[in-house]
Parts: sequence; C-alpha cells; structure tokens
Amino acid sequence: MMMMLLLVLLLLELAQLPKQLVSFRRLLPYLRVKRRKWETYLEMGIWLDESSRESRNRTISQEEEEEEMGYSTHAS
Repeated sequence: MMMMLLLVLLLLELAQLPKQLVSFRRLLPYLRVKRRKWETYLEMGIWLDESSRESRNRTISQEEEEEEMGYSTHAS
C-alpha cells in the first residue's frame, strides 16, 4: 500500500518536471530527496516499527556513502 502511494506521488512529481530534466542520471538526486520527504510525511501518519526504520536509515546512509565515494548504484 505504501509503495503504491509512493509510486503515485512519484508519477505526479515527474509529470510536473520540465521536459529538459527528464534525464535519468540528472533525476536521481532529485528523486532521492523527494523519496525521503515522502517517507517523512508517511511516518507522521503511519507508525513504523524500529527495525524497519533502522533498516531504511541504514540503506539511505549506504546510498550517501556511495555517492560520496563516486559509486553509481545504476548502470549508465
């Protein structure tokens, strides 16, 4: 259910983007910020147990470390 809501929100955001931004590599940082923002909104209304919250935070930390080291999580 939560993933469906995130997908709908993502599609709505993409529909509002200017056409020149629709390059996947340029969109990645924008989408990561939006995902975190939406998750924050969802947490306000939906209680997440500590293990899922810790797992999500660990995943975000790993993504940030990979970005700092110059690794790409997606093939170009």
